[in-house]
Amino acid sequence: MVRTHSEGQGSKRHSSKTHGYDDFTRLNRALKKIGLYCKEMDGDGNCLFRALADQVDGTPDTHSRHRVAVCDYMDQHADEFAPFIDESQPFPQYVYNMRRLGVFAGNLELVAFARNYRVDIKVYQLGGNVFVISGAPSDQPNSTQRNMPPVHIAYHSYEHYSSVRNRHGPHNGLPKIKASSQDSIAPPLDDQAGVVLPKAAVKARPSTHDSRAHCIIM
Repeated sequence: MVRTHSEGQGSKRHSSKTHGYDDFTRLNRALKKIGLYCKEMDGDGNCLFRALADQVDGTPDTHSRHRVAVCDYMDQHADEFAPFIDESQPFPQYVYNMRRLGVFAGNLELVAFARNYRVDIKVYQLGGNVFVISGAPSDQPNSTQRNMPPVHIAYHSYEHYSSVRNRHGPHNGLPKIKASSQDSIAPPLDDQAGVVLPKAAVKARPSTHDSRAHCIIM
């Protein structure tokens, strides 16, 4: 079954300000402490690609081309992604469905984006940790070569993604996240039980005693 925005979501467009408001405001409160905030993305099923586009293009409006690029990459590297797909759905069908605008994307697409563009993705969530999805190719896991600065997005409000930017701008165009703001949300607002770990293969799980620990997603 393909999960699109229209299934069980009510209004055609929504934002995290009306869906999981408390989660969104608490995360923004934590981000404020390190000089960042969540820039709202339309909740139309394309929020993940909108957030990524806002980071690398400076606008969420180019989201569709990144969906195409990610799906092309997954098609070309099926051996890396097919094992993580529910056996009830053939992998080619999964990618075919993912090409449709409005189909929700998640962890696999984040990994594909990171590897395709060779960029690290930092995912901010309540709990204090910043999950880092490595942009290294699967056959060169220790490579440090990257094509662009890290991408910063937030996961909140029941499967919604936002772009993360500096509180004092720029609010449009390339985000230019300050280096001093990249490491973690500190101090954490919740204990680690509140953190949702992405379902991709994990190289290292962060210690619950280290608020600056990173979870490196391979």
